[in-house]
Amino acid sequence: MIVLLASATALFAAGMSGLSLPSLDDAFYARKGVEMARGGGSFTVTWAGQPAFQNPPLHFWLLAVSFRLLGEGDLAARLPSLLMAVATLLLTLRIGQRLVDGRTALSAVALLVISPIFVNGARGCMLDLPLAFWTSSALLLFIEGGRRPWLHLAIALPLAGAILTKSVLGLLAVPIMVAACLHPDWRPRRAGWLCAGVVLGMGLGASWTIHQGLTIGPHAVYAHYWGEIGSRASARFDPLSAVLGYPLILLQHYQPIVIPGLLGCIVLVRNRRRWTAGEALLIAWALLPILLYSLSAARSPRYLYPILPPLALCASLWLQRALPAVERRLALWVVPAVALALAATFVVSPAALTRDLNGPFKRNAELIRERVADEEPLPYFGRRYWEHANPLLYYAERRLATPAPDADAAVAAALNHPSRLLLCDRDLLADLAAAGRSGRTVVEGARWVLLDLSPLSEEQST
Repeated sequence: MIVLLASATALFAAGMSGLSLPSLDDAFYARKGVEMARGGGSFTVTWAGQPAFQNPPLHFWLLAVSFRLLGEGDLAARLPSLLMAVATLLLTLRIGQRLVDGRTALSAVALLVISPIFVNGARGCMLDLPLAFWTSSALLLFIEGGRRPWLHLAIALPLAGAILTKSVLGLLAVPIMVAACLHPDWRPRRAGWLCAGVVLGMGLGASWTIHQGLTIGPHAVYAHYWGEIGSRASARFDPLSAVLGYPLILLQHYQPIVIPGLLGCIVLVRNRRRWTAGEALLIAWALLPILLYSLSAARSPRYLYPILPPLALCASLWLQRALPAVERRLALWVVPAVALALAATFVVSPAALTRDLNGPFKRNAELIRERVADEEPLPYFGRRYWEHANPLLYYAERRLATPAPDADAAVAAALNHPSRLLLCDRDLLADLAAAGRSGRTVVEGARWVLLDLSPLSEEQST
């Protein structure tokens, strides 16, 4: 386990200070953390100085602490996710030891280390891996409370952490525990401790909602629960998409653990008359979120992060039965070697593994700050507003103007801007040329170009 954790940490940390953050939504969240650090920390999250109601504040508090300790940079932005990823590996180990056995638990940890979606979460600045950490922490306390019921009261802390990280999605541990309690061996001897822990956790988690309603107003609560959650979840319901949506998402994004994991679930489900308490909890944890989230019209691979630990444990169980020789070598040799090789690649040749799309914003941040005044949003012509607005604000601390409706309006906005600069998507450069306007390239990325539309002097033309 020490070798496995060391190689995993090397993989998660390799090149994290050099590679830029993706636009959606890592740079978005990182900027919120920067503003939280500068503001001293509060219940109100801001972006570009304005209240933002998309997410509760807990992870931005953690980011603020990281920025204060390490300075404002990508290393600090990624550090909380890295630490939670390593902690989630340890939680998976302990949960596996308690529900199955140590060998299965170790192989499950190894499978997580070579799962790209888990690695991406560990190397990013998103909220989904932290949700997996908080959910796993709550369920481990639920398991340990079978022997020591008073530990169920401590569920309040990770449950509140999950809610204050991902709002309604943070409640996921509650239906999983309810489903597990249908098994006789999980019925708590002292249900009062468990009920008190859940109620207290939900109360602490509601503190952000109460604060926003009292200090900002009901519109803040409405913006979050309806504008951000309800309107998406209640969009047009497609029965076929509800049935096939998440299975296809799992097959596309959750390799290599999804197929052996689901096969392991099938083996356990077929033996339903002889389920142990641990197997019942694994099945509920792995499958219930898929069923619940399929009822919502809003679907994303990120929502299923909390099922990674049980899915890895089920995959490990199946590998022991079907491919025992592979399973025996997985944690000891194969995964540490693969993890270290990938870590070396991230350091030596990161382009072989990932695209550094926001590197130009990061490397030219000082130049952009010199050319664009803080109070003047940069004119923009394109269709990828948030793809550019997030890294522009995070790295260069400059805002992007609302997209111009056409090339003529974009040129007019740039010529009326003190900098005479225009950020334009590459696929719309032809529209600018058709409008009879071209400019000098100041900075360019893979999908965009920052143009200077200032008229050339005679000497510059020559």
